[in-house]
Amino acid sequence: MGSRVRGADQPELELFPRARLPRFDNPATDNERLLTYQARWLEDGDEGARSSLWELALVVAARCARGEYFKRRVRHGEEDVEDCAMEAVLYVMGRYASPATMVRAKGGKPARFRDVYGWNYCVMKDYVSVIAHGVRHAMDYRTKADGLVDFIPGEELELIAGGQREDYGVP
Repeated sequence: MGSRVRGADQPELELFPRARLPRFDNPATDNERLLTYQARWLEDGDEGARSSLWELALVVAARCARGEYFKRRVRHGEEDVEDCAMEAVLYVMGRYASPATMVRAKGGKPARFRDVYGWNYCVMKDYVSVIAHGVRHAMDYRTKADGLVDFIPGEELELIAGGQREDYGVP
């Protein structure tokens, strides 16, 4: 149910109509399949749809990662693609567990997204583009831990290289 406002002589006006997630009877594309899995998971509570959403999102994210690596002309292995795909899907799926965002009707009071729609996050149109954004985020975003890994003292470099430092161009 959405939020309702009632005037003295006016019928009830629905500020936030209850959104119905897109679903398809015969999904033909990956985007339609992803949207249908999302609708079955969020509206019907189907946990099998959630796992199917996760699996298909990983496949789509791996395809997007390969394309992004190719576009950036970066050398990569299959392990890099899998890592990037996993990070991207974790980023996208993590949005479902994020705190509720605020939405506002025209001229109305703010309301929590969850109170209006019944869930914290959803994709209404293009799930593949959301995953592609997650892939770009996974490639570009660096945490503080990533920055610490980049700094390796010379003594540890010798241990990692397994030989003399001079063999690897390190003075």
